[in-house]
Amino acid sequence: MSNLPKIQYPLITIKIPSTGRDESFRWMLVREEKILLIASETNDDKEKKAAVRQVINNCAVSPTFKVSKLSTFDLEYIFIKIRAASVSNFADISFVDYDDKEQYPFHIDLNTVEVKFPTDVTNSVKINDQYTITFNYPSADLYDDPAYYESTDITDIASKCVDKIFDGDSIIDPKESSLLEIKEFFETLDQNTFANIRKFFYNLPIVYWEDKYVNKNGKEKKVVLASLTDFFTF
Repeated sequence: MSNLPKIQYPLITIKIPSTGRDESFRWMLVREEKILLIASETNDDKEKKAAVRQVINNCAVSPTFKVSKLSTFDLEYIFIKIRAASVSNFADISFVDYDDKEQYPFHIDLNTVEVKFPTDVTNSVKINDQYTITFNYPSADLYDDPAYYESTDITDIASKCVDKIFDGDSIIDPKESSLLEIKEFFETLDQNTFANIRKFFYNLPIVYWEDKYVNKNGKEKKVVLASLTDFFTF
């Protein structure tokens, strides 16, 4: 039997943006760094996102925690917070200004990265006085779904995110219908109703950081990071 010690590391508590629920995670270790390194060398967004899922799943403390139940922006936010605690909450980046062609450095405090929720978008869409449909945010499982990346038909994603359909005081469970039936149901909606569905999916919450600077031409500029790819290599 090995006499090597088992190292205990501090736990961090992260509030899941989509639910407001607190979850505990351990620090990233060398094994997780290797997962991220291999993914970064592929230069493939899907591989990077799969690596992030694996890292979060490894670091989760609760045996009931399910990474597949998280929204996509939950994953991105949790990854940034675990990285900040495990390595450093500071990261240095630089951008070349397309106007004056100069390179500008930025010192980012990852603890200031938050999830930006749209203020005028709702997941509840009223069809008429009788029916209302509610949606879940796209889940992490969609990272493995080609339709999430390749389809231009919003019904491919929306049909997988239906939460409930309210018929007055009763509830219709979408799980009792096939994806094809749900997509066909969407095709019976009027254009204004479907425009509200499209608005929800085109304006999902995002991880967000911004900073401003003045370039050498005296123009005020803004730098924005708002995707997992932006934060992956920190």
